[in-house]
Amino acid sequence: MRDLITYTPDIAALVAEGVSIANDPEHPAHGLFTVDEGGKGLTFNVSKVPVVYSDDNSTVSLVRGVSEGLFDSVTSIEVIGYYDPVSASYVFYEGGQDKYESVYDVSPKDIDGAVYTPPYMIGVFA
Repeated sequence: MRDLITYTPDIAALVAEGVSIANDPEHPAHGLFTVDEGGKGLTFNVSKVPVVYSDDNSTVSLVRGVSEGLFDSVTSIEVIGYYDPVSASYVFYEGGQDKYESVYDVSPKDIDGAVYTPPYMIGVFA
């Protein structure tokens, strides 16, 4: 079990795929998503900390304590790396860091005259 870093390039595509998976008991990822009784709300049944959204409708998230192959049959979510508890750092697969940084801005910010650099890892406080 690992904490996986995920990238979703299109939230609308994820919602559509999640509804399809939730309604298909034969799908390998069935149970990963739940559709509410009205058929409009979708719940992603994993622990994640937090979800960071970009202006272009993509996201990155740290999904907590899941198996490495959990998202193999979900085409709208890409696993781009994982959290390594030994080094207390993110480890990215090839191209994953670029996708991560396309959503999560780590550049220094001026806040009331002080420079603040967001911590590299989402869900971590500086």
